[in-house]
Amino acid sequence: MEKKTILPSDKIEEEIREKVEIWETIPAREAEDYYYKVIFPLVIEKFQLDNNTNFHGRYENLILSLGFSFEPLVLTIHTIYSF
Repeated sequence: MEKKTILPSDKIEEEIREKVEIWETIPAREAEDYYYKVIFPLVIEKFQLDNNTNFHGRYENLILSLGFSFEPLVLTIHTIYSF
């Protein structure tokens, strides 16, 4: 299995900006797929680096409310369970 290099937060942000510029030029029917496959994983990584509080083992349950977007749930769950 390939080991992933962890970039600093500012480098991830720079990479996100570059990918967003590409994303803005993609036709709408392909843009959503590009966002979730290319941009959102970088957003998750940046969010984890910027919110690196260690929750592992401190809580037994997690209650999250769901609105119109699932992304905040994904960010929260990835951050909590990544440690």
